[in-house]
Amino acid sequence: MLRFARNDRLRYNIAVQQIRLGQIDFINCLPFNYALAKLLKQAGSKSAPLFLKLHNFQIHSGAPSELNRMLYAGDLDIAPISSMEYLRHREQYHLLGDIAISSRREADSVLFLSSQALADLRDVYVTDKSATSVALLRVILQEKYGLRDLNFMVTSDLSDKPNKLLIGDEALLAAREGLVLDLGQEWYELSGGLPMVFGVWAYRKDFNMQASLRRMFSQLKADGLGKYFDTVVTEAAAVTGFDEQRVREYYAHLDYDFTELHERSLAEFERKLACEYR
Repeated sequence: MLRFARNDRLRYNIAVQQIRLGQIDFINCLPFNYALAKLLKQAGSKSAPLFLKLHNFQIHSGAPSELNRMLYAGDLDIAPISSMEYLRHREQYHLLGDIAISSRREADSVLFLSSQALADLRDVYVTDKSATSVALLRVILQEKYGLRDLNFMVTSDLSDKPNKLLIGDEALLAAREGLVLDLGQEWYELSGGLPMVFGVWAYRKDFNMQASLRRMFSQLKADGLGKYFDTVVTEAAAVTGFDEQRVREYYAHLDYDFTELHERSLAEFERKLACEYR
């Protein structure tokens, strides 16, 4: 309830909503992260919009797998999480409407690298940072290449492994030698032309998602990919060491929408997972 008191000016007595927000520090999330940082810089100033005075953000940065665990445990309210996490525990979450991270075709930052031919594979080392990419690699190796009975081993150190799954900035920066499978492209071919939905923005069903907060996330997406995009490209180039044209090409391969086509792709991914594990 609003209680208004008038002295020389109007004052508001309103409870401030505390929001525990997860954030991934890969450059594929930089458009959102940069736009959010610009917004939060206004907090505390006299000219800050009323929205910021009514919401207090606590930001936690982590790998996708960490944010998966924290959102499920209730340690976060909103976070970008892996598609696998959403499919496993969808009864716990609502999606933030029109926001996701997908590859149109090539993903560039989700790669399987091997010094061996596929026919010689026995051990496959996978990152501990992403559930979706690991599950996708299983599906692709089994359904597209007929490889079964492989040993999948999760590790945090993939530097000296001959057959490895890399994601995020680590994949972008990796030397592409020997066999290289881009899992976005592989899914596009396997699924008959669908984008691969790697992650979604979700919030817990017990969180009070206000309309103004929904609008904020839509605006962050628009700003990060619009008026701030040139700066985002410059910052991403500094992080990776790539030239700005290479960074622009990378972002052009990504899709941040979540439409009926993306829903269909996610459903097809779920169906293939069910076939793999039954």
